[in-house]
Amino acid sequence: MRILGSGSMSEKGGSPTASQPLVYPDGQQIVDDNQQQDRITVWGTVLWLFIQFQFIVTSLLSPANTATIVALIIASIPALRGIFKQSNPQGPEAPLSFLFEVLQFLGNGAVPLGLMNLGAALGRLDIQSLISFRVIFGITLCRLVVMPILGIVAVEMLVGYGVLDASDKMLRFVLMLEACMPTASSTVYFTQMWHPKGEANAIAGVILVEYCLAFVLLTLSLSIILSLLS
Repeated sequence: MRILGSGSMSEKGGSPTASQPLVYPDGQQIVDDNQQQDRITVWGTVLWLFIQFQFIVTSLLSPANTATIVALIIASIPALRGIFKQSNPQGPEAPLSFLFEVLQFLGNGAVPLGLMNLGAALGRLDIQSLISFRVIFGITLCRLVVMPILGIVAVEMLVGYGVLDASDKMLRFVLMLEACMPTASSTVYFTQMWHPKGEANAIAGVILVEYCLAFVLLTLSLSIILSLLS
């Protein structure tokens, strides 16, 4: 292990960097330059992984995801579900049925609030600040043309392989229809929630074009779905 001179450390007493090897007070080097660089790279990777993990946890704990996770847990456990929802019409009323009705009433306001938020975003829309119309029409083409084709083909393949019951036409219709629907207006306030400035101009422009073209493309998709199920 080689001995370093007094110029190996900063004169101001700062911490060593990648170009300054770690040394003992007497000047003897602890690790060589390559080992120190490897340690810095490893700690940088660990820090990046921690940031990514923190972002994933924060995303999972967002209000929408938290409500979905809690609802799935309650709905999958009959004892908990019976507290909020009456399972037997002839049985006693659920203890917290009033709370379920209140939450259901508040939840019904999600769609009109989403449309109002979309309208507010469109009202602040600046045509000059929009992304390229080629990008907008490309996203619309993928959402209203490519995705319905993939969804219909996937459902028919699942029926062919016996995963889905061919006689359950309502299930097949719902699955195909979900693939044909335009982007939900709820993406506007999700975008506003994650945008540093709370803006959603780009997604509002995309949704506007999708909804305008959905009159034709969604009708065409429904015609194809009904012809397959008839």
